[in-house]
Amino acid sequence: MKRRERRGGDKLLRLTIYLDSGWNYRQDKEAVVFTITPGFENSGNHPPHTIMNDDNRISAALPEEDIKDILSAIQAIRAKLPFLVSLTAQQRKEMPKMRDRSAAFDDKCTTYMASNPELVPGFVDVAEVAKDRALRDRIMEFQPQLQLLSELVDSTLMVVNSEVWMADLTFYQSAREAARRNRIGAETIYNDLRLRFPGTPAVPEGDAAKSPKA
Repeated sequence: MKRRERRGGDKLLRLTIYLDSGWNYRQDKEAVVFTITPGFENSGNHPPHTIMNDDNRISAALPEEDIKDILSAIQAIRAKLPFLVSLTAQQRKEMPKMRDRSAAFDDKCTTYMASNPELVPGFVDVAEVAKDRALRDRIMEFQPQLQLLSELVDSTLMVVNSEVWMADLTFYQSAREAARRNRIGAETIYNDLRLRFPGTPAVPEGDAAKSPKA
């Protein structure tokens, strides 16, 4: 048996993994306890093996007016960047890329192309290359901020989705335990929710499930 304990505020979440048991669930005033069969997380057909602390990391709301302002701001930014293009994964893979370490090389080429125009191939449009360099420098003035904002939004969405998912799993296990104890209506709820985890038995195992329904 392996036990892992984490504290969050005044609540204690105890995670107990028994090597010879399936998913079980118990909740009291101090703890939520899951017992999980190892390997379930590898099959993809059962709830995850690791249950994290139930701390509420994010508690916020976005008013409709703020959503409108955000969407308007995004549209305003897109309007200022009408030349943006989209690349497929294959195009990104095949396209030659200039890394940070090549910046000095580009600077030297800029100087040499200006001082030695006779060495520039005829199919290279020097004026267009200069425009590309100028556009690159302008984009780099705001691209880091946009990238950081995108990462913050993605991380926040991941956290709130995780909190919702953990609440869903907790309810699912509560319904399963209630079905085992023959609580009225619990078996219907459990059998509906268990469809998310193929291979889960239709009737929860346990002595209570074998007794006549009330």
